[in-house]
Amino acid sequence: MRLYLHPLRWLFWLSSLMVGYTWVAYPFLLKLLSILKSKNGSRQVKSWPSISIVMAVHNEASVIEDSLTDLLAMDYPHGELEVVVVSDGSTDATNEIVRSISSKDSRVRLIELQRSGQTAAIIQGVLAARYEVIVRSDADTRHDKDFLIHIAKHYLDPRIGCVGGELKIRNTSASGISQSEGIYWRYEMLLRRLESDAGVLSTTSGAVMSFRREIFEPFSPDCSEDVVIPKLAIKKGYVMVHEPRAVAYEVMPSSARGEVNARRRMVSRALRALFSDEGSINPLRHPLHWWAVFSHKVLRWMTPVFLILSFVSSIGLRSHKKIYSLALWLHLVYFSMSLCGFLLEKVGKRVGLLSAAYSFFVANLAFLLGWKDLLLGRKIRTYSSVE
Repeated sequence: MRLYLHPLRWLFWLSSLMVGYTWVAYPFLLKLLSILKSKNGSRQVKSWPSISIVMAVHNEASVIEDSLTDLLAMDYPHGELEVVVVSDGSTDATNEIVRSISSKDSRVRLIELQRSGQTAAIIQGVLAARYEVIVRSDADTRHDKDFLIHIAKHYLDPRIGCVGGELKIRNTSASGISQSEGIYWRYEMLLRRLESDAGVLSTTSGAVMSFRREIFEPFSPDCSEDVVIPKLAIKKGYVMVHEPRAVAYEVMPSSARGEVNARRRMVSRALRALFSDEGSINPLRHPLHWWAVFSHKVLRWMTPVFLILSFVSSIGLRSHKKIYSLALWLHLVYFSMSLCGFLLEKVGKRVGLLSAAYSFFVANLAFLLGWKDLLLGRKIRTYSSVE
């Protein structure tokens, strides 16, 4: 046996098994762990916690009125709710629209900042909030009317420090990219439900995140708030849960460029948070949470690296065993399907499996670019709703 074959075999099997573990085995392990956890019964509501909804916006004049109408129309006691809109250097009519609504409804407050980035704006909004539970939202997020009711019920349990809602995609028929993103997002929500049932949840989407104000501490605006804030809750001894009945909706990018930009920004900021003191979890003190974060986030975002290593090693091993030759052909088939999906997208058509393959390729490209940003020290603070 040639000496170079031994490391190639190790490389092939390690990378291939990591992909299988991350996308298939990990959910099954979560399900087994959740079976071992007992579930608490529902609690009777005697008094609702007061809620501050914090929303950071930048040049959202086209949607801000609809957004505030959506938030104020949710079912929740009038006197227990406020909406804090933090304008991050808006130069359009956003501030004027918010002031007009605020003059008619005292629950709405406007904070104006110089352009400093979404996370910095959110931090200022939380510090200015008056109430005990903070609920995050974005200008393009829409909610079921009972969203706050389902979130608030969890805070009757003093052990709960952070609650995430169920984020759904509204434009899954707009293009092959957005359709496949809808499939990916349903998988993501499944993982969060399983992690919540298993008691190891430590992540959520910023647009549907809530937390007790008392756990909050200011942190670096280079880090993603939906990574750092759940970690603050866990480090302070609280539990995080996912509430699938608290449903909100967003429109995802329908183009490959928009998808890459959005996911790249998300991965880059989340990785920076995970590898910082603020967003990391001590594996000795919280071993199951650390395992969940490593499996759910780090290994998933390393999928393109594993796929490249598996592909390269299968080329070197293809003439020695049929399984390696088969693996090489599977890689080539996948690349061909991705290319076909790309060409179909260019002419405005889609075929389910081909579009899904292309969408998976786009997602993994964004993962790679997120790692690149981290390794090169590129920091992303500002954002634009038109990206």
